[in-house]
Amino acid sequence: GAAAVVSSGASGAGVASDAVPASEFAFALKQLSDNKMLKLRKDGFCTMTSVSDADSDIHNESMAATLEYLRPCSSYEIVVHDKLVGLAVSKDLPLRVVGFNSMSMTGEHVPGPAELTGRVKVGDIVVTVNGQDIAGIPRVDALRMIACRRPVTLGFRVAGDASHR
Repeated sequence: GAAAVVSSGASGAGVASDAVPASEFAFALKQLSDNKMLKLRKDGFCTMTSVSDADSDIHNESMAATLEYLRPCSSYEIVVHDKLVGLAVSKDLPLRVVGFNSMSMTGEHVPGPAELTGRVKVGDIVVTVNGQDIAGIPRVDALRMIACRRPVTLGFRVAGDASHR
């Protein structure tokens, strides 16, 4: 079997009623061999329930998955160990993400470390480098700060977040 971690959603901790219709769930994930289902409602509330279905069609040797729920936030940080971050940023300040650079020179898009986090989105703004606020720092100096050492911790403000304007 696998371990499941259940966290409280936006509506608080607790157990959701089994009477909630399936259409209210964003997804349901079956736990192998324990006949349990982890369900996440669209409002972020989680519950674990028993199911009667046997695991007869599961192939443990070839099935694998990873799941990460990225909670909405107004700011976040990523740590990059690779030489290239894989971000394209604006020519003007603030350093706004305008796209993702491929890690391959063959023409095929290969996502870089920033894109692979799943958190960084076009429009987000780089606000700190290794904990230092880069507001007011010339663009070329901010880019040098990002490039000068690894690992580098980049702090972002989410696009459209009015609380930091």
